[in-house]
Amino acid sequence: MMDIEIDMDSVDMDVVSEVLIVITDAMLAAAVDPTPDEMFVAIGELMSALVDEVMGVGEVMH
Repeated sequence: MMDIEIDMDSVDMDVVSEVLIVITDAMLAAAVDPTPDEMFVAIGELMSALVDEVMGVGEVMH
């Protein structure tokens, strides 16, 4: 298991809100209606891909 530290002082919560809006808008535009379990798994997969990218082993996010 890997610990990821995030410096919340450097996080712009306005940007975080915009990212959530963009993701939600994209889902609505695609007419995707996931269950809560499907959303949880999808977000987990996204987080794994982001960690891989940050650690320099990711190929998904290119």
